[in-house]
Amino acid sequence: MQLKMYLELKPAEFPKPFGSVTYRTYDGTRKDRLDWLEICKDGLVGDKDGEEKFNSSFYGKPDFIDSDLYFIFDGGEPVATICGIYEKDSGHGYVHMVSVRKSARGKGLGDYINKIIIAHLSLYPCKIVYLKTDEWRVPAIRSYLKSGFLPVDCDDDMEGRWVKWLTEQGYKNIPLLDEQGGVKKLLCTKD
Repeated sequence: MQLKMYLELKPAEFPKPFGSVTYRTYDGTRKDRLDWLEICKDGLVGDKDGEEKFNSSFYGKPDFIDSDLYFIFDGGEPVATICGIYEKDSGHGYVHMVSVRKSARGKGLGDYINKIIIAHLSLYPCKIVYLKTDEWRVPAIRSYLKSGFLPVDCDDDMEGRWVKWLTEQGYKNIPLLDEQGGVKKLLCTKD
């Protein structure tokens, strides 16, 4: 089971482009689908995956609309992607399929794309945004924590996994949330 994180959503503004970095939503073209596959080959999809992977990743989600998917460009080249889906049944926002090309990592794009998707989801009437990720995605989790996402205790071994990860990364006093979004306890409180 993947790690789960929640963010209590507040109104947010879309970030301004910086340097040669810009963004836009998915335009429905084959070129965008192929660009998405290339961006995601650095950890989310396999080298042989094709457009059917794109279709199942997005059109397999009942509440997905094309404007939920963002592309980030650096100097006109597609370098990152993030999606935020408002789930009507639960009333939650869901951060889905986040990827930054290896060549673009370490440039602050993680924080930037989090701001984009938080602003996008704040357009909807949701109070909680959630995501799921893996322990090995250390830079991503660091950027999620920086953006206000907090660990969720959603499985028997989840608290232990979070304590291990947070300890290894040097974090202290991080709230662990329950499935309803309430603070269950503080993790890593010892010096």
